[in-house]
Amino acid sequence: MAPDDLDDMASLLGDPDVMIYYRRPKTRQEAGQWIDWNRRLYRTHGYGLWVLTTTAGGFVGDCGLTPQVVDGVTELEVGYHVLPSWQGRGYATEAAAACRDFARDVLGASRLIAIIHPDNRPSQRVAEKIGLRPEKRAVVHGGRDAVIYAASLGEPDAPWIIAGVRQEAAVDGFRLAYDRTGSGRAVLLLHGWPGDRTDYREVAPLMSAAADVIVPDLRGFGESDRHQADPAAQYHAAAQARSVAGLIQELALGPAVIAGYDIGSRIAQAVATGRPDLVRALVIAPPLPGIGDRILALRAQREFWYQAFHNLELSTRLVDGQPGAVRVYLRHFWSHWSGPDFEPDAGHLDHLVSVYGPPGAFAASIAWYRAGAGSVAASLAERAPAPGDRIAVPTTVLWPEHDPLFPREWSDRIGEFFSAAELTWLDGAGHFSPIEAPEAFAAAVVAATRTGLD
Repeated sequence: MAPDDLDDMASLLGDPDVMIYYRRPKTRQEAGQWIDWNRRLYRTHGYGLWVLTTTAGGFVGDCGLTPQVVDGVTELEVGYHVLPSWQGRGYATEAAAACRDFARDVLGASRLIAIIHPDNRPSQRVAEKIGLRPEKRAVVHGGRDAVIYAASLGEPDAPWIIAGVRQEAAVDGFRLAYDRTGSGRAVLLLHGWPGDRTDYREVAPLMSAAADVIVPDLRGFGESDRHQADPAAQYHAAAQARSVAGLIQELALGPAVIAGYDIGSRIAQAVATGRPDLVRALVIAPPLPGIGDRILALRAQREFWYQAFHNLELSTRLVDGQPGAVRVYLRHFWSHWSGPDFEPDAGHLDHLVSVYGPPGAFAASIAWYRAGAGSVAASLAERAPAPGDRIAVPTTVLWPEHDPLFPREWSDRIGEFFSAAELTWLDGAGHFSPIEAPEAFAAAVVAATRTGLD
């Protein structure tokens, strides 16, 4: 920020919409004083608010770091102001994230705050997107009521994790919650049943140095919205895919690698079928199409009984809203479907009970099966497409060795449904591939991010 920026800064700070949560817009003279204040900060602290521009040089606003006193303690604050014509395009979020990283990696700061008016929801969303959370209310700047957003910044060069952010724009009335970490080409990781986004708790850190990793809870799961709705309309693979596609578009990720197992695999395939423009590549574990009526064999039906059970109202009466029953029921699947060397983690099971145990949570999770999206219904309904209608995006298939639901011989028809699929055996693992083989799963996804670089 320099004296030559006075015209732009006077326009910004004098705009009533920009300054709606201040006592009044600033005069041109006060805008000059604003510039002088920041130039003093550059000299005395090595930081301040900086002018924010487009790559073409167009003036957008300002963003940066300033020292602020809150409750008698001097804190490091990130602040931002954006002209109305540039709002809603992600400039504030991108700039604030860069300031956050500068505070941690260059200044060595261990804590960052944002002072935000209680009614200023757009600024609160920016703070949430860069990992800050509401901490307390305070009176600042001579009497202004404010919400203090804050975060610990961690160690320099550590991957930043933004946890529990909610999708801004609802799709069909549903907003997804997601975690985000790392930098690079975009990756979405889609969980299975009975799990949630913590299925990727070991995979995401392995990828954060090479990819921008987004891990959502699907509709009806975890912290994402769950509504009483017609399952066939709102919880089927196509409906779940609409929410995933909406998240990719909202975050402006461009074509992303989508990885998934169990129901996450079906949803990833649905996105690739309906919106191939949003998908760089797929990395998926079973289920895959090509099973057909083999799923009616006696051996298979011994495993797939639960899908018929989930379509009975009896299942919700016995399990929903009863944490003890939820624990017993979920533990059966995590124990039975996993490989011989895997033991379900007690702490993770506690977490799953906390998200599947509340009233309505289990019922929402099995809406997938009541929508006819489970493997039995999907396999019986599938028909091999014409060659030109096969999923065309590059696809890596990770097929576990010890999955009791999907034996390896069921991989024989992948080529009838995918035009560019590569099959890889995932030795030693059972059904829960990202939990049982996180290193192999992460390596396959990172390799897929390089699609198109050769």
